[in-house]
Amino acid sequence: DTTLNVIPTMGGKVLASLSDGGCQYLIAGARANVGMKAGRYMFETRILEVLPLPDAGGFDRKGAPASRATVRVGFSTAGSPLVLGDSEEQVFFDTDGSFCVGKTRKPVCRKFFRDQTVGVLLNLDAKSENNNTISLFIDGVRACQP
Repeated sequence: DTTLNVIPTMGGKVLASLSDGGCQYLIAGARANVGMKAGRYMFETRILEVLPLPDAGGFDRKGAPASRATVRVGFSTAGSPLVLGDSEEQVFFDTDGSFCVGKTRKPVCRKFFRDQTVGVLLNLDAKSENNNTISLFIDGVRACQP
């Protein structure tokens, strides 16, 4: 499932949001539809491009015009909205290094940026000491405690 402004590219391996005609101001969302009941589940994403917004103001860490773009990675229930952050039935990390449960936000790790691979692990393994936890990995290294 995706919002209307998300298009698959490169044979469906890359998702991109539309950025012309004002679409750069819309929030884009995508979700894999897999039911999870037990075990461990991990997926990874990589930010390939961040387009500056003309009216964002300020500059980023490399001196380029700042962007208000954000990436959120996490898990939600089947009936929740596509955009993470719009429901109490979602847990996710965002580019600011915050962990969010519903509307509650807590800083837990460093920020992540373009050209970094971000992995999210959901542990539902009943035999694990970290059962019922979610973890964030940045470039293969654990970024916060489960």
